[in-house]
Amino acid sequence: LLVLLPCAAHCVYGAAVPLTDAVTDKDVVVVAPPSPLTPPPPPQCSTLPNIDRCVEVPSCGDGYGVVSPYFLDDGSGFAVQQTETLVCHTHEHLKIMYNATDNNTYSNFSHCNDTVWEDDALEFMVAPGLDDAINYTEIDISPKGALWAGAIHNPTGHHPEDTELLGCTQSGIEVSAQIVSTGWIANLTIPFKTIAQGQPVSHHLPKAWRANWYRTDKALGATAQEFSAWSPTFAKPANFHIPHFFGAMLLV
Repeated sequence: LLVLLPCAAHCVYGAAVPLTDAVTDKDVVVVAPPSPLTPPPPPQCSTLPNIDRCVEVPSCGDGYGVVSPYFLDDGSGFAVQQTETLVCHTHEHLKIMYNATDNNTYSNFSHCNDTVWEDDALEFMVAPGLDDAINYTEIDISPKGALWAGAIHNPTGHHPEDTELLGCTQSGIEVSAQIVSTGWIANLTIPFKTIAQGQPVSHHLPKAWRANWYRTDKALGATAQEFSAWSPTFAKPANFHIPHFFGAMLLV
């Protein structure tokens, strides 16, 4: 098993990469474990020594940030079925493109604010600024395109005390998903005003955010769900709601 070490030994940074054709079921990207010879982190990410994961997110016309690999949420190894996540931004929106390898894609959920995480789902949590978030937004999607969105209040840093559901239409979030031969793909277009926790974004878009990407999955033949994360929370049982372990997302 892979045991994750303190940040100085294992920090994974996501550099912006050039824009290429959209990923389809015929263009599957195989995600390899990080090399011991990982290149030096991008300059902006290297200024954040106390945050274990960092990704630089460029303008959509310039490329995308790569969020991978995903680890088991308890930190004991790599996720069995990987998820490639590409991220870019415009002045008004954050765009997320998922490519989830899956040999047993399954979900009963297809309606707004269904509890999609009870089956296969992809989850995103985000808040402006670099402090450990007390208030943040959670946005989840099922393979059938069901969207769950909520404003989370988590003063303990471990268990949300209050969740305000966001209307799927009112949130302005655009969502699509498709089951393909290799698993499933999904796309989210998220207005920054929906995730900015009341901060003005029209004239001064925050450049630094805390964010994390998660997945719930049950592989073929598995007896239980697998819980994976870009930045694992090291919790047993799995607990995605520990903002201290959110990574950093820097808009460049």
